[in-house]
Amino acid sequence: MHLPCTNAAFSLAWPKSCRTRRWCCWRGRAKRARPRWCARSPIATRFGNLLETFVHGELLKHATTAETNARLLYYRDADRVDVDVVLENPAGQIVAVEVKAAATVNPGDLRGLKKLAHLAGESFKLGVLLYDGEQILPLGDRLWAAPVSSLWGR
Repeated sequence: MHLPCTNAAFSLAWPKSCRTRRWCCWRGRAKRARPRWCARSPIATRFGNLLETFVHGELLKHATTAETNARLLYYRDADRVDVDVVLENPAGQIVAVEVKAAATVNPGDLRGLKKLAHLAGESFKLGVLLYDGEQILPLGDRLWAAPVSSLWGR
C-alpha cells in the first residue's frame, strides 16, 4: 500500500534511510514483493507503542480473571535493556513477555528476555516474544515466539 507523506511534521522527521516518500521501505531491489515498515519511521514506532499498550491491556484482563493472583510488572536496567511485561505469581515465578510489531524474529529481540532469565534463575519459568507472525517458534531454553493472535487462542 502506498500512502504519500502529507503532513509537514512527518516529512521533516523522515529518516534518511528511506529514499522514497512512502510510509514503508522496500527491502531488496530484485523482488520488491512486499513493503516492510521502516524501523525508524514515525508510523512504525507509534504502531509498536500502540501494540505494546494493547497487549498489556489484554494481559491485564487475563490476569484479572485468572484463578491465580499475578502481578503485572516490567523490567528495565541501567543498560536500557527491558522486557515489556513481567508476570509474577505469589510464589515468585516469572513469565516474561516481549512485544514486537515485526513479522520476523531477530536474535536482538531476545536480549531482554535472556538477561531477565539469567538474573531470575529458577524463578524464570517462560519467556514469550509476541510478534506479528503466524507460527509458534522455539527460540531456546524456556523461550518461545508466538503470534499476537495467540492471546485469543488462535
